[in-house]
Amino acid sequence: MWPCGRYARDHIRHLIATGDVSCTIEGKDRYDNDVGVCFVGGIDLGRDLVKHGLAVADKQTPRYLAEEREAGLRNVTCGQGTLSIPANIDRVDADRCSSAGERKNA
Repeated sequence: MWPCGRYARDHIRHLIATGDVSCTIEGKDRYDNDVGVCFVGGIDLGRDLVKHGLAVADKQTPRYLAEEREAGLRNVTCGQGTLSIPANIDRVDADRCSSAGERKNA
């Protein structure tokens, strides 16, 4: 199996080392967790991970679906090995999130 999680972790660490991270909370998911978008230096972190095949798009919203398709067409997805997506993929550790509208250095 391709170690997608490690690649994703290293990729995001590299990106956030380049500048300040800002997140905007846009709403709640079905589990009442905050949902939003995070940027560093103008780069949408979620979009970048999906574009590089290191994350999957949320099928409940249209955001990042095009990037996921493009990554699949380039055959650069986590699915290069056997990709197993847990049913609770969208669950987030609430202790690591802020309920504020914007968060710096997330």
